[in-house]
Order: sequence, then C-alpha cells, then structure tokens
Amino acid sequence: MAATRLKGKRFRSVVADSNCLWEVKGSRGRGVFECEVVGDSWEHNGVTYPCDFAGRRDVFTRETIERHLAAAEWSRQSAQAHEGFYASLRHRQVVHYDDGFGGFIRCEVVIADEIHELDHPCVKKGERCLKTLALVGNWRSYDLQPNSYNVRLMGHRFKPNASCIYENPKAPCRERYADPQHLEPIELPEAAA
Repeated sequence: MAATRLKGKRFRSVVADSNCLWEVKGSRGRGVFECEVVGDSWEHNGVTYPCDFAGRRDVFTRETIERHLAAAEWSRQSAQAHEGFYASLRHRQVVHYDDGFGGFIRCEVVIADEIHELDHPCVKKGERCLKTLALVGNWRSYDLQPNSYNVRLMGHRFKPNASCIYENPKAPCRERYADPQHLEPIELPEAAA
C-alpha cells in the first residue's frame, strides 16, 4: 500500500488499557508513519466519556498498520457472518450450542420481545437469539451442580457466536462430534435461588 494510500486511514491499537482509534497523519520515511489518536468517545450506562488519549502521537510501521487494518476487516467479516447466520434461523427452530468439550445446550430460536434480568447483555430487543431448553451430550459433574452457570442459564436467552452453533455449516464442532439433535436431555437439579 503506497504511503499516500495509508494517509488518513484509521485503525485501532492499544494505549495503556484503551483500544484507541488512530489516524495515519503522514509518512516519516522508509515505511514508518506518524499517527495520532483521534477523539473516540465511548458510552457506558448512558454516560459518554471522552477518549483519554486523544491527540497522542506515535509512529507505526507500514506492516503494523496493515496488520491492524487486516484484523479489523476480519472482525467486520466475522460479525457480518455471525449476524447473517442468526438472520437465517427460523423462529422456533431448535439448534445446539457447543461448549467445546462435547456438551451441548439445546436451544430454541426466539425473538427477544423484552429483555429479562438474567438474559445475556448481547440480547437486544427485537433480535433473534437463543432460549436455552436443555443440556445434552458430555457434561462434567461440576457443570450439573444446582448453582453452576449452565443450570442457572436454563430458560434464559443468549446469543453465542455463530461458530459455536452445531447447525451452522461452518461450525468447527461438526468435524469433532456427531449431530446432537437426537441426544436425550440431562435431568438437572433445581437451581438454588
């Protein structure tokens, strides 16, 4: 990428504990570029905070900038594939979330009509998400205790990454495990209040 094509490009890179938005300001010669953190505010609980490092300048190599730009493009494509997969799911379709160790959470595709206290924060009103129905497959005894996360999750909604859903043709778990569709649900203890 020519120097003139990098000027003005924006990318993210870490400063202290922030993932700052940088802009390429110009070449410093021989594949090194001066960059500046641009004002990138963020919001939490309805309060907008300014970027702590706005105006900070540093130099980056062409390779580093291109690596950051490529990572951002990969993230964009991954998010697009994730949302595309959820958009392809039918309301009330049954799918299986893979825990990575042969255990699956059987789920039903629902539309989040309202948000409940125990729903995962990524669940947004009006979007497709998964409502947990049952645990199936190979779960360890400590995963089945009354206060374990998986037991308390039953009946609640979440939206795990599409790559963890067995019914996604691109899910890596399809190569490791048989289809969990016919596995019997595991009887769970009552979750403690």
